[in-house]
Amino acid sequence: MIVIEIALTCAVLCNAISMIGQRRYELNISNSIDETSLSIITIKGADPGQVNSELPKNVEILRSIAHVQDAAAVNSVPFSGNSWVSGLSTTPPEATPRTLEASLYLVTHGGMSALGTQIISGRDFDESDFNDATVNENHSPTAHVALVSKTYAESAWPQQQVLGKVLYLGDNAYTVIGVVADVAAPVVRDGAKTQNFATVFFPTAPIPDIFYYVVRSNPKAVELVTKTAEQELARANPNALVQGRTFSSIRNTYFDTQRSMVWTLTGVCLVMLIVTGFGIVGLTSYWVHQRRVQIGIRRALGATRADIAAYFRLENFLIVSAGIVLGMSLAYGWNLYFSQYFELVRLAWYYFPLAAAMLWVIGQVAVSVPARRAASIAPISAMR
Repeated sequence: MIVIEIALTCAVLCNAISMIGQRRYELNISNSIDETSLSIITIKGADPGQVNSELPKNVEILRSIAHVQDAAAVNSVPFSGNSWVSGLSTTPPEATPRTLEASLYLVTHGGMSALGTQIISGRDFDESDFNDATVNENHSPTAHVALVSKTYAESAWPQQQVLGKVLYLGDNAYTVIGVVADVAAPVVRDGAKTQNFATVFFPTAPIPDIFYYVVRSNPKAVELVTKTAEQELARANPNALVQGRTFSSIRNTYFDTQRSMVWTLTGVCLVMLIVTGFGIVGLTSYWVHQRRVQIGIRRALGATRADIAAYFRLENFLIVSAGIVLGMSLAYGWNLYFSQYFELVRLAWYYFPLAAAMLWVIGQVAVSVPARRAASIAPISAMR
C-alpha cells in the first residue's frame, strides 16, 4: 500500500510541479512596453460615426494632462484578453503559403512612443504610413507597412535581414520597416513561448474598433494621471462608459487565476508530502514493533545501532524507489492523456528527478525516528 501511496504522490508531484513552473513563467513574463508608466483608459459605447472627430480630440485631451508624456489609441494592450490574431504569410498568395500566427496591434499616430516600446532596428511609423490605413470588412489592416517583434522576426526569417521583407494577409501586403523588442500578446497561452511574443504592429487612422487609450507619464504620477484622464474623458464623452486603470493593475488582475493556482498546487504538494511522510512513519514503526525479536538477535550477534538504523533506511529507500518508478510511469501517462485532450503542457524531463529527490528526502526524514527507535532496542529486552 505504501508503494502505491508513494507512486500516486510522485505522479501528482511531477504534474503539479510542472504546472507551478508554467504558472510562475506566466506571472513573470517579460514585456518591453513601459509598464510602470502606463495608464489605460477605455471608452465603450461611443458613437462609431463620430470616431474620426472624437478619437483625435480624446487623444489631445489626454496629452494636455499634467505629467503626461505621450498618448495614443490602440486596438488592444498586452494582458487585456482582447486578442486580434491572424495568420500572416511570408510568401505571396500565388506561392506556397508559409503562415505564422501573430497577435495584431493597431496603433494611431504616436502609438509606439506612447507604449514606450524599444525599436531595435528600422524606424517608427511616420505621417505617410497612416494614409488610408484602416481595416477592411474582414478587420484586416489596410496599411502598407508593419513593425514586427524580435521573436516574430526570428521565427519568420531566421538569420536573415528582416527590414524590407513583406508579410501578406489576404490581398494585403505589408513591408516590414522595423523590429521592436518583444511585446507580450493580449492573451498568454500555456507553454506557447513563441506565440506569446509573436506580435505585429500596424498604423491605423481612427476606426470604431479602437477603444483603448494608452497614456504614458512619470511613474510617480501614474495613479494621479489615470484618475484625471478618466475624469476628463468621461466629461468629454458623457454618453459613453469610461474606465481608467494603470497597466500594472491590468497585469495583476489578468494573472489572478494563475497566482491562486500556484498557491493551491503548492498546498496540495505539501499536503501529499506530509501525508506520505506520516504513512512511512506509521508503517516503519509497525515493522519495528513486529521485528523486535529479529532486531534483538542481530544486536546479540554483534550488529551495532548504526547497522540497525541503516537497515531500515535502506529498506525505506528501496520501497520509495519502487514507488517512484511506478509514479513516474503514471505521471507520464497522465500528462500524455491530458496534453492530448486538454492542451496541458507536456512534462519536461527535469520534473521527474525533482519529484524523485523530494520523495527520497521526505522518505529518509520520515524513517529517521522509527529507525532510531529500532536501533535503541537492547538485545535483552528484545528477547523477553
